[in-house]
Amino acid sequence: LAPRVCVQILTVFGQTGNGGFAEALMYGVDHGAIVSSNSWGYTRSGVYDPLVSDAIGYATSEQNGGLVVFAAGNDNDGGAWYPG
Repeated sequence: LAPRVCVQILTVFGQTGNGGFAEALMYGVDHGAIVSSNSWGYTRSGVYDPLVSDAIGYATSEQNGGLVVFAAGNDNDGGAWYPG
């Protein structure tokens, strides 16, 4: 279907917590990822990790030219959800 496409599956939810999001994004970029499709988010609006914001910036920088997308929720909440 898509010759020369490589799929990377990166785990971010570990046995001891909910970390590793920024590290996974940067690892993917550093190993050739151009598109990062994510289905995770924070549990409260207005909350975000600056390291994740920096990693998204790294992935989408002019140097790396990546695209980072996140799934949208269906909870009818107009809050400022991040990333999103």
